[in-house]
Amino acid sequence: MGKLRLENKVAIITGGSSGLGLATAKLFLDEGAFVYICDVDTKNGVDISRSINDKKFQFLELDVSVEQQWSDVVTRIRDTRKKIDVLVNNAAISNSDTRWDVVNTTLETWNKAMAVNSSGVFLGMKEVIKVMIEMDGGSIINVSSIYGKVGSLMGAVYHSAKGSVTTLTKAAAIQYASKNIRVNSVHPGFLETKMTEKFHNQPGVREERNKLTPLGRIGVPEDVAYGILYLASDESSWVTGSELVIDGGFLAR
Repeated sequence: MGKLRLENKVAIITGGSSGLGLATAKLFLDEGAFVYICDVDTKNGVDISRSINDKKFQFLELDVSVEQQWSDVVTRIRDTRKKIDVLVNNAAISNSDTRWDVVNTTLETWNKAMAVNSSGVFLGMKEVIKVMIEMDGGSIINVSSIYGKVGSLMGAVYHSAKGSVTTLTKAAAIQYASKNIRVNSVHPGFLETKMTEKFHNQPGVREERNKLTPLGRIGVPEDVAYGILYLASDESSWVTGSELVIDGGFLAR
């Protein structure tokens, strides 16, 4: 058996208790990583950790919009594992409130969505990069979206937050390349997850999104998780500041 792709690497995955985060966490574990899934959903996170029952897979409560919680989580992992090799900034919110156009988006919704979807990424990088500098390198993968690259009729705040993730990724990639820290963004298309289930179950929505995707189907979390795995591994050691689009061909139209 060959070497595992993430053997003995320590990884943090936010929004790790469901959807893309959980699919990525399981894949990382299979490839030899110590995985910390971090989420505000404490019950689900604890249940998942118990069901997997592996000492290399742990849940930590984290609200990514709160700086002190980031500091506490990163300190705990660093003190326990002595390093952090990979950060996957995946946590995000997308609901009916965030799917309005500019005029109909409330300031309250704007601030809440930006705090999680944009500031949460900034805070995660801010804390983890300090550790990665000490250990001479690491890989950060920021989950943006196809709507971090193009617009649509709705979703002003979601688009704005994900667009900021796209550009912040490039800034960090340049700023810390000399420290051997790679920073890349991933841009999923339409996915079947717990977060999108209610929306996709509305009449005609799933069918329309299937039609909009050239490969003919909405994706599943594993479709994107393998791309994140590549960016986390040493196979992508010459990749930084890139935008990995995994969308069934949506943006190629």
